[in-house]
Amino acid sequence: MLILGVALLGFSVNGFIPVRSSVNPRIDENNPSKGMTTLANFDMTTFVNFLERKQYGSMSMTERMFKRRGFFENQFGRHHNMGFWSYFEEQYSPGRVVFIPFFLLGALGVYFTMRKRLDVGYPFLVLLLVSSVGLILYMNFADGMKYDVATGDAYLEVRNRDYFFTSAFVFFGLAIGLGVSALMELIRTSVSKESQAGAVKSSMAFGLLALVPFQSNYFVSDRSGNYIPYDYAHNILESCPENAILFTSGDNDTFPLWCVQEVHRLRRDVRVVNLSLLNTDWYVAQMKNRFGVPMDLSDSQIVIEFYKSGGRTIARPPLAFNDRARRRQAYLVAQPFDGGVLRVQDMMVDEIVLASKFITPVAFTSEPYAESPLGLRKLKETHGVVHELKRSPLKRQIDVDHSYDLFMNKFQFRGLNQTSIWRDDNSTGVMISVGFGGLKVFNEYVGLILIARQINSMESLKSTPGWDDNMQAKLDTLNQDMNDHNPADTAIFGERAMNITDRMIDAYPEFWMSYIVAAEYLRKEGDSATAMDYLFKGEKTLQDFLDSSPENVNYRQDLGLLKHEIVRVIGDADDQNREEAALEMIWDGFKSNPNSGMAYQKLLQYLYERRRNAELVEATRMHAKYKVNLSNANVKQILGQFPELNQ
Repeated sequence: MLILGVALLGFSVNGFIPVRSSVNPRIDENNPSKGMTTLANFDMTTFVNFLERKQYGSMSMTERMFKRRGFFENQFGRHHNMGFWSYFEEQYSPGRVVFIPFFLLGALGVYFTMRKRLDVGYPFLVLLLVSSVGLILYMNFADGMKYDVATGDAYLEVRNRDYFFTSAFVFFGLAIGLGVSALMELIRTSVSKESQAGAVKSSMAFGLLALVPFQSNYFVSDRSGNYIPYDYAHNILESCPENAILFTSGDNDTFPLWCVQEVHRLRRDVRVVNLSLLNTDWYVAQMKNRFGVPMDLSDSQIVIEFYKSGGRTIARPPLAFNDRARRRQAYLVAQPFDGGVLRVQDMMVDEIVLASKFITPVAFTSEPYAESPLGLRKLKETHGVVHELKRSPLKRQIDVDHSYDLFMNKFQFRGLNQTSIWRDDNSTGVMISVGFGGLKVFNEYVGLILIARQINSMESLKSTPGWDDNMQAKLDTLNQDMNDHNPADTAIFGERAMNITDRMIDAYPEFWMSYIVAAEYLRKEGDSATAMDYLFKGEKTLQDFLDSSPENVNYRQDLGLLKHEIVRVIGDADDQNREEAALEMIWDGFKSNPNSGMAYQKLLQYLYERRRNAELVEATRMHAKYKVNLSNANVKQILGQFPELNQ
């Protein structure tokens, strides 16, 4: 009864959730109070569904645990983003061999405690097993191998799930301490009485074992000087016009924005709309009623209710809405449409864009979805790291001068040029969008240089006898392509192109493409020596980052790609060492996470250029073991193109 009482006391902290939700905070995920104004109208069903995580699926967690979403060997063993044993080892040691004495000490601690005090040792063992083995079974993390195409369930976990096992790590840390105590006791009892005092004092040195996990985990746990999330959000908001509606894709580009807006009070005029959450009725209602996001829907057209029909339960809003983009009446739920499944988020994006009437600025952190009947991708114009919608299609879809000013003068990149600040694959993978944003600015200026040179060349021909209306029409088109820039500014375009790469190399040196595009541009301009300096500088820089974070897949692969580029530019087929090192690094990065689309694409690029068809198929088959990747166009093409190798 005491244990149950303590459990109830611990569980009672969840009572704060509907109380906080009932006052309608700006961020109120899942709305667990569901309109509660007093305890009398508290909706217990909604609250229980919230605690059972039903917002992530129709099943409760208890139901879901009986339908395994991954193989036991992956859930209990070593597997990317979810393997328990790999997390278990990393907590206490830098490697598998070093972990063995820690594991033995922990086992000794549990055994010794149970032998000395069963009333303490037995509950301790149960707690340890429940918080480790029990949680593995209960959480049922997906390994990507059992992906269900019909339900879209059981993708590989999107990030490391080690934090769920914190209790187990704490309990086993206690077990290790008890093991040290047991070992000290064994030493004391195994020597003569005269030697016991000295033996106990000497064995206290075992306490220094705590320095091993401290040393091996300090760097990856230290966040001092790490401003990546703040600056990432800051740069997105700086790219947005005043009072914009900003569509974000998921957690990585939403949570930092929420933090800088709600905590640091930065650019609260921008209304952040998360596309993933936009599939839920509670979030659509909050966007409408709390944030004033424009939409011509009533609450009765948004909030889902449940109806019984033919023995089935149907979930939909009471009223249909006018889906203006598709010229039809429809309910705001996911539904079959035009040979596929139309998501709520897609209907809502079109609705919000139409309701804004292009008076309220609308922007996206990623490109708008391609299937929109409004042709949103044709309307986008890139500003820094966001895509803003314009009323009509643009020929050149980037405001290059504004973007240049943002990258050179407004954006923050604190700490990104320091190898002493740790970042994992997720951090480097998220920041790559900033690198490609800078690359767009560079490419636009290089494109303007080429157009300007064509214009200047044609202008010199205007007074010649061969000049005709067709040539004049071509010249007029080229002038339109300049987008109000002066063709005489060729030197300025070249200077700005190099400025942006130098800025990226100085502020964000881990982005490998900056070195490659700068070198390629300089080579075409006839400065091969400086071009090679850029490539060698990139090789050394990426090596420094890899040395500081050897487990980072992106650093390993990007260094391999740079080495490959150096061999390609030099044209020395005998530089076997650098080429083999490049191949090994790109392969190693991919093998550490074969599900990664980015890692697969980088390896694919290399193998395709080198026509290593057997390895191409091998990599594709490894990638395709994660069943969600079977829909990838490259996977389908390669496995179908080389059937003789695909055995």
